[in-house]
Formats: sequence, C-alpha cells, structure tokens
Amino acid sequence: MLADIVALRSGDFDAAIVDMRAVAEITEYEEARRKVALDIPTPTDQQCVEACAVAALAGATVVANTADYGD
Repeated sequence: MLADIVALRSGDFDAAIVDMRAVAEITEYEEARRKVALDIPTPTDQQCVEACAVAALAGATVVANTADYGD
C-alpha cells in the first residue's frame, strides 16, 4: 500500500496508522508480507524513523521509499 504522506508529514500519525491497519486487516493470513511504500522525495532521517515506526505499529513487515529522486 502507499502510505498517506499528508498524514505522516503533518504529524497525524493516528490517521496514518488507521489507514495502514485497514489494509493490513484484509490480509487473509498472518504470514503475509505487508509492505508500505513511502513516496517521500528526499526524506529527512526523522521522517524515515517516524514513517517506519507508524508502519510497524500498523502491522507492516516491509517499508520502502518509492520516490524517484531524478539523479
């Protein structure tokens, strides 16, 4: 799933967790990988830590940044 970047950047972590949990709950079995994609161009270290913590609380097993930096 693609994380709610607006919620994460604004600090509304509860909304981000609710959104991610809704997706995680439809997973049919516990062994499923729940991947959260972050589309944050040039994230700060703090944004990475917060996003990973929120994703873990929501039940994600994998977090990745999908932003294209244009390098």
